[in-house]
Amino acid sequence: MYPETKTNANPRPLISGLIVIIIALVLVAVWQIISAVKTAHKTGVINITASDENATISITASGRTATTLGTGSTSARLTPGTYLVAAYRNGMETEMVVPLVAGQSKDVSLDLSARAKANNQNVRPSLYSLLPFIGPAATYQIDSSTQPTDHGTETVIVITADTESGHQAALKWITDQGYKLTDYTINYQQASVQNYHYTDGLPQ
Repeated sequence: MYPETKTNANPRPLISGLIVIIIALVLVAVWQIISAVKTAHKTGVINITASDENATISITASGRTATTLGTGSTSARLTPGTYLVAAYRNGMETEMVVPLVAGQSKDVSLDLSARAKANNQNVRPSLYSLLPFIGPAATYQIDSSTQPTDHGTETVIVITADTESGHQAALKWITDQGYKLTDYTINYQQASVQNYHYTDGLPQ
């Protein structure tokens, strides 16, 4: 028989390593909590609910284009300022101006029904519901499309005309319908409008 060999394992390095890992995890958790608290004090939250759960909800900061947030109900953490929140579906759109201060959580309800007028919300047909639109003698076409952004996608207006006067006429038509050009991202295409027969501005 061979003599029994005894190994004296030292558990201290293993325990020390576990302690270091636990301390690191605690420090990371504390840092995340502190960062979240600082962010909460410097920002506010807008909770948006539309009367139609399938309505598309967007938000626009001053001087910027609209950003689509989702449908039905959504929230956004934002820096203090004034925002235009909107919901649209089936050709109807409602919007509301919402001021936000740091540390505030504000609930906003957007009613797409006829009752919204009594609540001082601005309800009107969505510009997108009027598109595509073909100008007189097919001098221009106004349509909509989507394009990717850093936060998802946004809906844009696309104006097609083969002359600068056609582009300007299209812009004038939009403003004549009561819409602000600054509320939309507008892309221009230098091309002739083809394959349409003009009848009251609608493609046939």
